[in-house]
Amino acid sequence: YNADEFERSLTWTRRALEGALPEPSRQTALLVQGRALLALDRPAASRTALRKSARIGQGHPLVSAALADAYLALDRADTAVTWAMTAVTQAPDVPELKFVLARMEWHADLVGDALEHVVECRAQLPAHADATLLYASILGLLGDRTGDQSMYRRVLSVVDPLVAVV
Repeated sequence: YNADEFERSLTWTRRALEGALPEPSRQTALLVQGRALLALDRPAASRTALRKSARIGQGHPLVSAALADAYLALDRADTAVTWAMTAVTQAPDVPELKFVLARMEWHADLVGDALEHVVECRAQLPAHADATLLYASILGLLGDRTGDQSMYRRVLSVVDPLVAVV
């Protein structure tokens, strides 16, 4: 999966799930299967695998975050936000999950909440490029909605360092 070999990942997970796996391994195989299916643009099948994974053990924040992505791909942004919030609740000390939550909130047009969570992520991970781009997007949207020209200058000050790296 990490090498972007999604079909191969599906073959591996199907074989692994045919055997007698301990619960944590079964949960991981279903998580990998769900993420691979999502990468192959099969969000309904992804959701099915991830929901099976979510029912194993105490719940895992990576499974909840993956479910958020699956629901987003199914155009169910409100449910995606709920799953992302579950992930943050399961692991409040993981800043990347705040980014996932902010991304889901952005798609659900919960701009104020998205801004709050992306700022929290960036406070812990200032070099997180995707969080920086989401932050800039939120500022640009707020500039559009309010007509505040200073927002656009703030966007440029946030994005310029990223452009310099590319």
